[in-house]
Amino acid sequence: MNLANKGAVWVLIIFAFFTIIFTFVELNQPYETPEDAQSRFEIHIPPLYTFLMIGATYIVHKWNKKLHLFAGPCFILLGGFWYLWIFRTFTTGWVMMQGLVGLFISIITCFILVIFHLFTIRKRTR
Repeated sequence: MNLANKGAVWVLIIFAFFTIIFTFVELNQPYETPEDAQSRFEIHIPPLYTFLMIGATYIVHKWNKKLHLFAGPCFILLGGFWYLWIFRTFTTGWVMMQGLVGLFISIITCFILVIFHLFTIRKRTR
């Protein structure tokens, strides 16, 4: 992975780590209003989604050398799906939407990195 990929991966990992911790700490607080009880901890493991995520992680890890420049965006996208998995598995209610927001951010970041790498490759070939 090159420097742009490593930097983007680390920034998104730190961002995800802090948002997960802050969300789970907030969910641990006592409810002030009945509307606060809509979002709470509740473990429900989606088996198909979990197996698909494990398989996708294995495949991307095995193809890491073949993907070369595009390994970073693949790992970022995979991280976004794992972020969604965390919120789908351990929470219920409106807080699950935070997992979708994290997935959206990872998709946008992947798109920007792929365009950056395509322009870099094109610039080198000229």
